[in-house]
Amino acid sequence: MGNMLYHAKCVTDTIGISKQRLNNLYKRVRSMRQHPFEILTKAEVEAQNRQCDVIAPPGISSLMEWWTSLPQDAQLTLSAHPERHGLALRTSNHAKKPETLQAFLNFIDQHRQQLPDSEDGNQQYVLTDRLRNLLDIFNSQQRATGQQTIRYMTAHRSG
Repeated sequence: MGNMLYHAKCVTDTIGISKQRLNNLYKRVRSMRQHPFEILTKAEVEAQNRQCDVIAPPGISSLMEWWTSLPQDAQLTLSAHPERHGLALRTSNHAKKPETLQAFLNFIDQHRQQLPDSEDGNQQYVLTDRLRNLLDIFNSQQRATGQQTIRYMTAHRSG
């Protein structure tokens, strides 16, 4: 990163990042240069859930066979600064619990109506008026904030 004191303003203006972000990147680069690798035992790697950071030796034909054949006290080289998303190997912040998903699916099942079978034999469903009204309210709020809406099929009633 060269002459940080003299070029910080140019870098922040050109790239469009804050001074804080630039300082964090600078510290990370310095740390990477000083400590590019870590040495841990297989047991430590598993305890920290860092299998993705292990640098396998060249010539391995099957990573799984190699990994399972290693003793727990085997010394392994890891990348000290892996490049990956902060939620790597963890559930998304937006993920719903399985019971929440099941409750939603049950709600949909209770608030839909089956249409007569189509010509190809597939069953089709439409939403009941109650659920359609809830979705309309939701969609109007989404549109007001410029967010994605939920599309659904409406039944054409003859009468």
